[in-house]
Amino acid sequence: MKKDYVVLNLEKEYPGYTGTEKWMIITDLDEDCLISQYPETSTYIKEAVLVSAEIGRAVFKYKANDRNHDRQKKRFLISFDELDIEKVQEPERDTEFSILHEAIGLLPEIQRNRIKAHYFDGYSIAQIAHMEGRNWNVIQKSIAQGKCNLEKHILQLQKKEDAIHA
Repeated sequence: MKKDYVVLNLEKEYPGYTGTEKWMIITDLDEDCLISQYPETSTYIKEAVLVSAEIGRAVFKYKANDRNHDRQKKRFLISFDELDIEKVQEPERDTEFSILHEAIGLLPEIQRNRIKAHYFDGYSIAQIAHMEGRNWNVIQKSIAQGKCNLEKHILQLQKKEDAIHA
């Protein structure tokens, strides 16, 4: 059964957090409805801030972007001394990006949206499942199938590109 709320521990989500609220409850229900429909939330409500689902999505997206930014910083920490300008091939990189972009566009809409949410927006499989109201293994299988389809499309598009340049 899909719950109408998500509880976040603010101290764990935001290291160094010093606010008085310990929890963030993301829901579109008001406090009375939340407690009457989900009595277990009464243990959190006194030390919680309630935010709408819209704000919750923004929080998840911000955290995902933050994680992506940290990953990118780690990936691209190359000193200029180590970078060999002669080996940088921008046209090839542009072709790879255009092939990837085209291949993603060929995916069925659901797979495309889930892959974008997971790999580009940084949402976890559990977060996507929660947003869609689906079981996480349905999302996991869909993304895995989408990756297989994406690989097939990329190979086909690369063959076309190689044939053009041959």
